Amino acid sequence: MLSTLATNYQLLVELPAAQNFCALIGLPRLVPYWPALLAFAGLFQLLRLSSNTLSSLVFGAKFDSLTPRQKYDWGVRVVSQVHAIVVVLLAIPIFFKQELINDKLFGFDNYAAWVYTLVCGYSINKALELHMLARVLDNLLAVSIADINMCICVPCDALGLTFALCM
Repeated sequence: MLSTLATNYQLLVELPAAQNFCALIGLPRLVPYWPALLAFAGLFQLLRLSSNTLSSLVFGAKFDSLTPRQKYDWGVRVVSQVHAIVVVLLAIPIFFKQELINDKLFGFDNYAAWVYTLVCGYSINKALELHMLARVLDNLLAVSIADINMCICVPCDALGLTFALCM
């Protein structure tokens, strides 16, 4: 099964349209990571959707008594916490990568690029969540300050990925 998954992943990476798109936007090193970037965004969305079901099982009537907006916020916070814990744990080894220590500005490491891909997958998911929330509320001003803050974080994460993949 892992062999099939790896083969299919490689087929996606080798798609000429994907390679052309990455070259067009000036991120040629994004080519081996773009399927994972989209997969991570999807996994974070799946985690948010499943967190409500799991929370209902764990917390029972207390969770079920929350309003739909509170349940949505709870799911967003679960994803945010999982993301923060995973990224911090995965980022620790990056500090000890010799390639990155030797060349702090232009150094490149595949492991670090995978961690950046995870972070950017979360950011894409968050941007899509923000867009959907604004459409549901039909008013961007009704979006909470925390969500507006995400508008600042997403471009910063994208800038970090750009530096990581272009250098």
